[in-house]
Amino acid sequence: MQFNYFGGNQAFLNDAFFQPTGELELTILSFSPTQAIVIQPSTGDVTTFNGTNFAIDANEDPTSGTITSITFSTGGTTTATLTDINWSLVEFISALDAAGFENLGPAITLFSKSSSFGFDASGATDGADMGLDFLDFLPQVNATGTIIGSPFDDNLVGTAVNDSINPGANNGNDFMVATTGNDTYDFGDADADSFYTVDYSFINGARTFNINAVNATASVSGSGGTDTFINIASSLTSELGGMQFHGSTANDTFNVTNELGSWVNLNGGQGVDTYNLTLPSGSLMRVSFNETPNNTPTQAVVVNLATGVVSNDGHGNTEQINVTGQGSVEIRGSNFNDVLTGSSRNDSFITDLGNDTVNGGAGFDRVRYDRSGLETVTVDLQNNVATGVWAGQNFTDSLTSIESVRGSRSGNDTLLGSGANEMLDGRGGNDSLSGRDGNDTLIGGGGNDILEGGNGTDRAVFDVELSFVTFTELNGGQILVSSAEGNDTVSSVELFEFTDATLTQADVIALANSGGPGITQVGNDGNDTFGGSSGDDVIAGGGGNDSLSGGLGSDNIAGSVGDDTVDGGFGNDNLGGGEGNDSVLGSFNNDTIGGGFGNDFVDGGGGNDEMSGGAGDDTVVGGTGDDTIAGSFGKDSVLGNDGNDSLGGGTGQDTLVGEAGDDSLGGGEGDDQIRGGAGNDFLAGGGRNDSINGGAGNDEINGGKGDDTMTGGTGDDVFIFTEFFSGEVDVITDWTDGEDKLRMTGIENAPGSGLQGRVDALNPTAVANGVELTYEGQKIILQGASLSDIGVEDFIFI
Repeated sequence: MQFNYFGGNQAFLNDAFFQPTGELELTILSFSPTQAIVIQPSTGDVTTFNGTNFAIDANEDPTSGTITSITFSTGGTTTATLTDINWSLVEFISALDAAGFENLGPAITLFSKSSSFGFDASGATDGADMGLDFLDFLPQVNATGTIIGSPFDDNLVGTAVNDSINPGANNGNDFMVATTGNDTYDFGDADADSFYTVDYSFINGARTFNINAVNATASVSGSGGTDTFINIASSLTSELGGMQFHGSTANDTFNVTNELGSWVNLNGGQGVDTYNLTLPSGSLMRVSFNETPNNTPTQAVVVNLATGVVSNDGHGNTEQINVTGQGSVEIRGSNFNDVLTGSSRNDSFITDLGNDTVNGGAGFDRVRYDRSGLETVTVDLQNNVATGVWAGQNFTDSLTSIESVRGSRSGNDTLLGSGANEMLDGRGGNDSLSGRDGNDTLIGGGGNDILEGGNGTDRAVFDVELSFVTFTELNGGQILVSSAEGNDTVSSVELFEFTDATLTQADVIALANSGGPGITQVGNDGNDTFGGSSGDDVIAGGGGNDSLSGGLGSDNIAGSVGDDTVDGGFGNDNLGGGEGNDSVLGSFNNDTIGGGFGNDFVDGGGGNDEMSGGAGDDTVVGGTGDDTIAGSFGKDSVLGNDGNDSLGGGTGQDTLVGEAGDDSLGGGEGDDQIRGGAGNDFLAGGGRNDSINGGAGNDEINGGKGDDTMTGGTGDDVFIFTEFFSGEVDVITDWTDGEDKLRMTGIENAPGSGLQGRVDALNPTAVANGVELTYEGQKIILQGASLSDIGVEDFIFI
């Protein structure tokens, strides 16, 4: 049987047949021997049965018929279909009737008559929630399951035997209920924002969890089967995603090896559980004792990370946490008055509800209040206390030896430091942060925050690029920092850190007073040295080897003739090297730079810059930001660096490197070397014989005219052919079947031959090390391919 869920009603199965009180009730809208259409009176959902030999009696009860498919509709829109069945209509209605009286045995028997169970939500417009319709009976169905989730947040459940489950990506959390059988969970579609939960509390028997983030392997074994997790590297990312595992109600063992950049959360639930954790320095993972859908702690949690002893897991059990390495453990408590003690490592704690006691111990330890339901919090580390409101309940936590605090997600928090070196992170809301003594780090986050460093060398951190920030000097030594994060008032802070630059307080004050009319300086034929003002300057070097610096403000600087050094300084500058072998440097702002004639070095620095090397063999470096760079004439080297850059080589034998980000690279005329780097890049060779390497990511590559050598790199790459040139030979060096594709325009096929006819028109032929395609006299060699693997699925025909 195969369910396909399209979205619109997550409870489509229940709403199709049952009253809100649970009883089966249907009204026939139309009936024939091959089709019956019914409506559920309370929900208004319409269900269409297709099949053969349908018959009903005078009471409209079924007497015969075989169902071959069912269509479910809500509000006139199809929400789901059920196909690949041959069910007795009488038996199906009888099973529904029994289910209305909480007797699921007939439904389990009926579903088990099929050898397989499929549920596919990959094309859905919202998340699939199988818990609403299937959780109560599907885990007892003896049919091999294939479950495919949607791109949204899903609740998925399998059958009693061997399932294959692919949750897909999500925008929050995919929750999967583990069942018996030897199941396979495939996370190949995960992205950096996808989070996953696998819950073993619904099945009986202890489980052993073996999770190795270094090798990207995981398995869970116990009575009833062994589950295998594949392609988990992406699902373990700690950017916004990660994985969490809920244990059984028995005595579980968790063997976890973590690594930097991976996120794993464990919740053993009931039972006497053992946690064996290998954590390299800098890594972080969580052990939770809070409530889960099938696990409710009844007592306060007592954890001591220094000894590894969990004196009370919330259920009265004594457990053990064994840690190897200097990585960090984060403990999440219960809704009772927990006692949490840290170790000599850098520990982290989430207290949840209740009046909790936290002693971080040695190390740089953190307490987090950035949890759903927490309204606002006031933390005073000098007086070792935190007070606030969580889910409408007041709480008071005792905090000792805590050096780092996160505020609530959106409340207006007050975070106060002590005499130590601390980190205060307000998160969302209009927060007030004061470091007091010590060298503190203050992070306001979103909202209009007040940041006061106090004594010591303090740092304010802003999650924006410098070019998108404005500064205003206020009275009393205060500085207003305005950006997309909000308008923050900062005082007694020595360092201002942005995503692409760190400035001193003096730098910030100077920028606050910059802009407006500047000075004009014009050089002569000598070697001039000019420095700009805090305003918008105009500087021209004239002849000679000049050194020109704009300083603050948005400046216009022209090097003119000679080997000049041009430094725009701060501001959105317009810079030109002129004739000669020049060095032209931008700033962290958005600059426009031209190298001019000669062999120039151009570096945009931060910001979203527009740069051109001009004539000559130039080196043009984008720096951070989303840059637009043209090499122009000559043998140029163009480097995008971070950001989503657009690079063009122009005329000549150029080298283009995109580096990080989703870049667009075009070689232009000449035999070019083009490399995308990390990110989903578009790379085009242009004319002549180019060498193109997409690097990591899902890239699109168009060699263009000439004999090109193309390497996709890791990821699902697409090689594009919009024209074919007789006599030319292109080579794809790393063709990977099932991942890479060819997008081709204008391939003609024999009438009636379909897509396979287009493949045949390319005359695939086995050659040494791969497969050769030929069309209109051009050859394309796919190295690493096998002739038997080449099919319509490898092509996108336009």
